[in-house]
Amino acid sequence: MYMNLSAQTLNDAIRLTDNEQYEAATAAFRQLIAKEPANATNYYYFGENYLLSDNDDSAVVMFDLGAKADPTSFLPQIGHVKYLMDMYSVAETKRNSNIANDDYLKVTRQSHSGFAGAMRITIEAAIALAACFAVASLGRPSFATSLVFPVFKDMAINFGWFFPFFAAFVIVGAGNAVNLTDGLDGLAIGPVMIASASFVGIAYLTGNAVFADYLQIHFVPGAGELAVVCGAVIGAGLGFLWFNAPPASIFMGDTGSLALGGLMGSVAVATKHEIALAIIGGLFVLEAVSVVVQVVSFKLTGKRVFRMAPIHHHFEQLGWTESQIVIRFWIIAIVLALAGLATLKLR
Repeated sequence: MYMNLSAQTLNDAIRLTDNEQYEAATAAFRQLIAKEPANATNYYYFGENYLLSDNDDSAVVMFDLGAKADPTSFLPQIGHVKYLMDMYSVAETKRNSNIANDDYLKVTRQSHSGFAGAMRITIEAAIALAACFAVASLGRPSFATSLVFPVFKDMAINFGWFFPFFAAFVIVGAGNAVNLTDGLDGLAIGPVMIASASFVGIAYLTGNAVFADYLQIHFVPGAGELAVVCGAVIGAGLGFLWFNAPPASIFMGDTGSLALGGLMGSVAVATKHEIALAIIGGLFVLEAVSVVVQVVSFKLTGKRVFRMAPIHHHFEQLGWTESQIVIRFWIIAIVLALAGLATLKLR
């Protein structure tokens, strides 16, 4: 099955990981284009296992060969191609957020579509907003609706009843940022565990009146219980990583990445460390910002800032191996986590 092919700028659009195969691939795809010239999406990256579409929304695979099909019968010049699965999202941007039913629809309908993006964002925002209103109503007046700034011990801005909307943005944003990061084996779960370990300490210290007074951070009664939740995420993450280590035998999926990111956002809101989350989870912020910058730049100027977004795919295009990207991103996550934890003491 072939789809969305265009001969308009094929020579410029297809970029191969192995340049020696360029001519063979060009010839093979020209034959396919001759059969299906109607659509005008340019394909620009040909990896070992898939061809990605240049649509700035998602990366999809061109062919449905089936588990027993021989890809070389379709592309005889390219013998190293192993799997070309139809419409399987490989997370270039994952612009649409995801929920459990989204994964269910993808599996049961054998389609990448799942829920519509607007519907999923609406559901996420509604759930987050309801939770944030509950948190704001249960907390101390004025403080419960305030944004606390790290480093400055007495600096807090009371957002009033606008705060639940801000907090919901933090939760939904964190969930989708982790979702965007989940593009390589082990890439998302490592920084999630690092962030969880950081919030084990933050939750415990924030919920302990003695330590909170010593560190001159705001005391949040009951917040210490969240340390147990974050610890559970670390344990579950280690078990998941055992099987998600390259080559992965299981995958996090949209359900897992959204849930973990949303959990990190929720803990940050409950402990009044939303800004610290942006530092500790700076890697997730970077991934999300890279997508926003890429899409905005392309729509306004027709040019791309990165070779591919999210940014971990950009480094793939630069020639970094998957293990190099994952380990280096983990290192960045550790450094950012230490920087975020340092704000507890700096006053």
